[in-house]
Amino acid sequence: MAETVLSMAGSLVRSAVRLATSAAGQEMSRLIGVQNEIWFIKDELKTMQAFLRAAEIAKEKDELVKVWAEQVRDLAYDIQDCLEEFAVHVGTQSLLRQLMKLRHRHRIAVQIRSLKLRVEEVSNRNTRYNLIKSVPSSSMYDSTSNVEVVRYQAAHYIDEAELVGFDAPKKEILGLISRGGSSQLQVIWIVGTGSLGKTTLA
Repeated sequence: MAETVLSMAGSLVRSAVRLATSAAGQEMSRLIGVQNEIWFIKDELKTMQAFLRAAEIAKEKDELVKVWAEQVRDLAYDIQDCLEEFAVHVGTQSLLRQLMKLRHRHRIAVQIRSLKLRVEEVSNRNTRYNLIKSVPSSSMYDSTSNVEVVRYQAAHYIDEAELVGFDAPKKEILGLISRGGSSQLQVIWIVGTGSLGKTTLA
C-alpha cells in the first residue's frame, strides 16, 4: 500500500513540476508578482520528488512516510488545479484583457502564495521528522547528509524539456565558457535573488 501511495505521489509531483515550470515562464506570472513563488514551488517539488524516489527504491514501509506521501499527493493535486486555471486565463485572453481581470489575478496570486506556504510546511515536515532515512548514494556522498544528497539529486536529474525561459541565459553562459581559449581556470558567477532557478541553470 505504501509503495502505491509513493508511486502515485511521484507521478502527480512530476506533472505539477511540468505545470510550474511552464507557469513560471509566462510573463503574466511576473506581472502579478508570483513568478518567484512558482519557481520556489517547482524547486521544492523536485526535492520532494527525489525523496519519494529514494523512499520507493528503499521500499520504505513506515507509516509516517506513507502519511507524508499522501500529503505530497494532495498538495500536488491542488498545485495542478491552481496552475491549470492559471494556464487557462493566460492562454485564452490577450495580455490587456488579463490585466483588466483584477479579481481573477488577485485570487490566483493568493492561491499561489498559499500553496507556497503549504509546500514549505510539507517539505519541512519531512526534514523535521527525518522520515526518509535511506537515500541510495555513491561513496562520494558518504559524508554528506541525506537531505543534501537528495537536494543534489533533485538539481541534477532535470529533463531539459522542463526548462522554460532558460534559453538566453544558457547561451550567455555557454558563450562565456567558450570565449578565449586560455588554459587557466575561470570562475563564472550566477547571481540573483532566491528561487530564480540559478542551480537549475548551472
